[in-house]
Amino acid sequence: MLVLENLRKSFDGHLVLDHIDLKVAGGEIVSILGRPGSGKTTLLNLILGVYNGDCGNIIIDGYNIIGVPPEERPVNVVFRDFDFLWDMNVYKNIISDIRYRPISSMSDVNEIIQLLGLEDFLTKKITQLSGEQRLKVAVARIMTTKPKVLLLDAPFEFLERSRSDEVRESIKKLVRHYHLCALVTASKYTDVCAFGDRIVVLENGCISSWNSSRGGENERRLPRSKVRFRHG
Repeated sequence: MLVLENLRKSFDGHLVLDHIDLKVAGGEIVSILGRPGSGKTTLLNLILGVYNGDCGNIIIDGYNIIGVPPEERPVNVVFRDFDFLWDMNVYKNIISDIRYRPISSMSDVNEIIQLLGLEDFLTKKITQLSGEQRLKVAVARIMTTKPKVLLLDAPFEFLERSRSDEVRESIKKLVRHYHLCALVTASKYTDVCAFGDRIVVLENGCISSWNSSRGGENERRLPRSKVRFRHG
């Protein structure tokens, strides 16, 4: 489980995140919805360890990772600008991080490839792939480091919804199979409305509301005012 407790972050006296409390269970996908500049990427960077928070705790499976160097955290991220090795094929891109963090075995890699449906693309160049296929490769690559927490920063922003349903389902399958705690950010409601198990709205540095697609007596629906900015 990933637990965020009272996270706060400011830059040069400007408060970006304040009193962020959130729990994400293993195998669960929580979508963070907010306008550009609302602090979504800052939140991911706090979990990664790129930034130190002003206060608060980040707990993974009962262990507080505050102060732990980024390279030692069981966390990895796919940013919207995929960092590929453009002169290498898909398979070499997927296994490239194993040279620096020899965690996954080849059987692990093959399982990840199968779960994401990349078997037929391994010898292709990245430039030959669609946006949806490139996203799969980016996810496969970071999965070779065996993270417990998977972060995705606006991964669907430039993909057509009509063509990206299959990649969404593949990522869901991966999260469930490896029991990952997954956080995905978005500025458009349509990008995450059918993807995450819960949607959390980040506004003015705070979590203002949440919605559970699973329902239940504690469910709170997203106010219409929070949904209107899906085009911005």
